[in-house]
Order: sequence, then structure tokens, then C-alpha cells
Amino acid sequence: MKIKINFDKLLRPVLLFSAGLFAVGILMLLIFTGNTQPQYTLGNLRFSLFIKAFMTSVFAVLFTTGYCFIRFKKEGLWLGLFTALSAVINVISVFSFCVVFRAPLGEFTFALMLYSVFVTYMTALIFKTNIPKPDKTSEKKKLKTPVSICFSDVADKTLGNMLLFLIPVTLVLLAVFVITLIFGAGELSLYVIPAILVSLFSVVQTLSVGCKYYTNKL
Repeated sequence: MKIKINFDKLLRPVLLFSAGLFAVGILMLLIFTGNTQPQYTLGNLRFSLFIKAFMTSVFAVLFTTGYCFIRFKKEGLWLGLFTALSAVINVISVFSFCVVFRAPLGEFTFALMLYSVFVTYMTALIFKTNIPKPDKTSEKKKLKTPVSICFSDVADKTLGNMLLFLIPVTLVLLAVFVITLIFGAGELSLYVIPAILVSLFSVVQTLSVGCKYYTNKL
């Protein structure tokens, strides 16, 4: 029996989880000293990481919003903006996951941020393409997309599409985890669990935002 996820009601719990995770991460940064191993305190956090994350987010917003506008016209502009909001939330979650799992805040953290942005935009675009188009009768009468569309079902279909990407990636990450443990690359293994969680969280959070946006829009 297929398990159905009600994404319409999932947005608030997801946002509360993200906010709670971020609060825990900040507390851990403030409480632990620089003598912890691996070091992930505020004193070890380089400001350049924030600059890179900010510039990448700006570029991603401009590029993706422009692409959505070209492909979906005016509606694509709003698609790009709500997806950018999801990307920002997911980038913050990457930061929090790395802190909670004691992964050093450095270049690999930044790489996970880029990965979460990629997964976010990939999910949003697939979600948009899965929304049924209005039938010819509706177009002749100049009606909007029927309100009867259940966007939670659209999100379920999108999740199924994204699992075709997430499952192989997760298997590769688990293989990397085992290899790093065998060859003693312990620091690299600290990013594997955050990467897996970031993959799933980015998809679920983006679909939740998408359902809420389109449900309220129509």
C-alpha cells in the first residue's frame, strides 16, 4: 500500500523543525570551546563562507528566476522567488546539520550548501512540470487552472520522481562513508549523514512550500 504524504499540512512542522535545528546549532556553537575535535565553534567559522554562500544564493536566484520567467512567463517569476525562499531555508539547514553532526564548517559545508540549492531548484521545476495544464475548454473560457487540482498529489508524484535521483545518491554516499572509515578519512565521513539528511529535507521542504504557494494562489 502506497503511503500518502499530506504536504499541504506539512509546511509548519517542517519550518518549526528547521528553526529548532538552527537554534540547537547556534547553542552548540556558543557552548562548545575551540578545544573540541573536530572544531566547529564560532571562532573557527570563517567569514568567507558566508560571503560565498550569499553570492551563490544571489546568482542562483537570478539565474533560476530568469530561466523560470523565460519558460513559464509571468508565473515563472513567482516560481523562482518561492523556490529561492526554499533554497535559503535549506542552506540554513545545511549549516545546522553540519554543526549538530560535528562536521567542520569549511569548504565541504559550502559544497553541501550548493548541493542543497541544486536539489531545491530541481524539485521545484519538476513540481511545476507535474502540475496538470488546463483543458482546452478552460482555455477557451479563459479560466484559470482548475481549483480542484490537489497539489499534495502533485507533490507525491514529484517526490516519486526525485526518489529516482535521491536513492542512487544515498547509496553512493553510504559507499563513500564505508570507504572513508576503511581508509581512515574520518573527517570526510562526518559530512555523509548531513548530506543524506539534507537531500531528503530539501525535497520535502520545497514540496511543502510549493503546495502552500499554489494552493493559496488559486
